[in-house]
Amino acid sequence: MQDKSHRTYAKGCFIELDEVTDAGDWKTLYRWNYAVQEIMSSHSFSFPEASLEDLMDLCNSITPNSVILDVKGDSFSDVCKQAARRAMSGAGLSSRFEETMLNRKFSSKAVGKVEDWDDPTLTPDPDETALNINMLCSSQLTAKKFVLCRMLNPMMCFLDFPVPAKFCLFCMGPKESRPEILSQACSFAALMCDRNFRDIALQTPNTDALHYNFTRHLEDIVVIPHVHVHNSHAKVIMGVCRAMS
Repeated sequence: MQDKSHRTYAKGCFIELDEVTDAGDWKTLYRWNYAVQEIMSSHSFSFPEASLEDLMDLCNSITPNSVILDVKGDSFSDVCKQAARRAMSGAGLSSRFEETMLNRKFSSKAVGKVEDWDDPTLTPDPDETALNINMLCSSQLTAKKFVLCRMLNPMMCFLDFPVPAKFCLFCMGPKESRPEILSQACSFAALMCDRNFRDIALQTPNTDALHYNFTRHLEDIVVIPHVHVHNSHAKVIMGVCRAMS
């Protein structure tokens, strides 16, 4: 029997960013846990950083119309259908394309069950939250779309880890916008590492209130300049900065 006494409240939020290609291949680009960001390609670690410019763009992109609260469904497929329908307007394609691409995530492998996973490091505590970010950049898409879903009941969404996610963020757009979309997706993940914002996302009763509180939270962030980066782009280092009370 494993000793689970080493669990800590420092975890807070487990986050994974997965990307799908036009060919339907999925891969994990980043993970966040213990308020630390892991770059999967190099297996390197750093504090989560959020570009202020990206956060302000996200504030304009994640409008009340692009947020779905208390999504009902039994599977990731059900969430994809609702997200694709919400993103369809103005995206340049039918929701069927987006739904099909996103659903390929689990077409070739089974999703694990929580009871089959015995690693206490990644198994969430009762008060811990998980966010799955799904990114789709395709030459067939003509406009950027972000859809944030808060599930009524957490469900399996991750590629490798059978951890139930309370939130799914879908980031879609043309291939030429990939660097921008990826940067904004990482900034949102960094923001979710902030317990204050995570509480807002969990407790807000409606989409208008979520957007309003999102904007207010950005205004309350105290920015500490990243002195080791000599450029004009301010960064919020989420492991260092705090929100004003």
